[in-house]
Amino acid sequence: MHHLMIKETSNGFELSLDEKKIHNVEEYEITKSSTKQGTAELLVKILVKYP
Repeated sequence: MHHLMIKETSNGFELSLDEKKIHNVEEYEITKSSTKQGTAELLVKILVKYP
């Protein structure tokens, strides 16, 4: 299981997954997991360079 941390900053927010920052996050959504109790599902939209 991964550990997610969200920190609000003056520029918006920082997302870290297992203590590694996820950069260029446009938006995210966290929903309670329907399959495992005490967990959540994370959907992330990230900007990437493509070819």
